[in-house]
Amino acid sequence: MKKIFLLFLAAVLFTGLSSFQNQPQRLAKKALQNSEQSFQVPDDVQVILDNYCLQCHGSDGSGKAKMKWNFDKMNAMKQSKVLSKLSKISDEVNDESMPPKKYLKKHPEKIMPADEKKLLTDWADELAESLIGQ
Repeated sequence: MKKIFLLFLAAVLFTGLSSFQNQPQRLAKKALQNSEQSFQVPDDVQVILDNYCLQCHGSDGSGKAKMKWNFDKMNAMKQSKVLSKLSKISDEVNDESMPPKKYLKKHPEKIMPADEKKLLTDWADELAESLIGQ
């Protein structure tokens, strides 16, 4: 009886250890999938981003804005971070926090028309919903 128990215990330990051994590989694979996540930006949304957002939040953007959110790095972010950023896009554009009023005083041509705001926020909301569904 003691030998059977020890044999059973050894089998359980072996199974447990082998599953832990594969755990780093599974985690690395999941991290790789997250880092390779990509999303499509429709041409009409890309035009809006180019016209109103990427001067500050793109690879050529200014310090503070670029550090807070650099659109060019979204594909490298974890899904949770992307979801957060998409939510902020929608909230800040709807609240008229972005583009900032101070910036708009100097650049009135950068005031975003209502139809473009809607297109941008709808895209951000729909993309966030699709990422949640994955």
